[in-house]
Amino acid sequence: MKNDVMRFIVNGLMFIAVLIIAVVPIELKIQKDLHEMLKLDQLASEDLDIVFFGDSVMHNYAANDTDKRSMAELLENYSKRDVLQISQGASHLGIFEAYSEFICRMEKKPSLVIVPINLRSFSAEWDLRPQYQSKKEIEAIRSSSLSMQFINRIKKVFSEDSSKMDTWKHTPVYLNSTQRGFVKDYLFKPSSIEDIKSKYVFHYLYGLDKDHRKLDDLRNLIDNYQNCGVPLIVYITPIDHEMGDFYVGEEFSQIVRNNVETIKSIENTHDIKIQDFTFDLDKTFFDHPETPNEHLNEKGRIYVVKYLLVQILKEKT
Repeated sequence: MKNDVMRFIVNGLMFIAVLIIAVVPIELKIQKDLHEMLKLDQLASEDLDIVFFGDSVMHNYAANDTDKRSMAELLENYSKRDVLQISQGASHLGIFEAYSEFICRMEKKPSLVIVPINLRSFSAEWDLRPQYQSKKEIEAIRSSSLSMQFINRIKKVFSEDSSKMDTWKHTPVYLNSTQRGFVKDYLFKPSSIEDIKSKYVFHYLYGLDKDHRKLDDLRNLIDNYQNCGVPLIVYITPIDHEMGDFYVGEEFSQIVRNNVETIKSIENTHDIKIQDFTFDLDKTFFDHPETPNEHLNEKGRIYVVKYLLVQILKEKT
């Protein structure tokens, strides 16, 4: 009996040792890759001027664009100042809030931070999509500790939740406050006018609650930067409201406007002006041939950047 117990313990220890030997090198590479992707080392080691956060809108371009530079690259060119671009597809206010904590802990802080608010990030299409949660990125930003990363990686090996996608697909989709099916009903490539209308509903026509967790992230990041003395510009990304009205009708702009007002109500409790580009641009400024999104073409990116440049000049004076 004792031999069996000892054998079980020894086998268990050997298994853990093998697991550690296998996982630690992978974990070290994951941490290194995360740091490079998230630019944590650059943030911590450089004398920073402007840090410009973004999602895919930052760097997307149209096939026929002459100038394919990202918005951060354009801003650097126009302002003649150093701009660090930190962006990846599906980034959101949760990630930007984690960065605000990281930046405020730094000894040398940037002269200015720019943060976008993407209206689609609050939708059922984006908000709860499992692969858009960016939990490992947020964890890496909040704490670059290998031990925490390793513990969570081990936990993931034994507790992989295969039901997350199914749960997301059964999340209700709303047109304002009226349920219009579930996420699974909208996961198609549009091939008709009715399909495109459905996509506009899916992406933009939720009713935004003032207590949404991403709005809490926005409040927190504003507080963080103000408390640590870093100037901040926050803006709402433009959307193709013209085509939204065309496919959905006038209620499209009205529901979107209500959601924008919910976001901007934060101005009532925080000392900040949220720049609103939502309805500034017509369809000729966008690049979304099939599925509605916020991707801008060359003149769309230049429009936003030039307006930001005006705000930067105001900040400087």
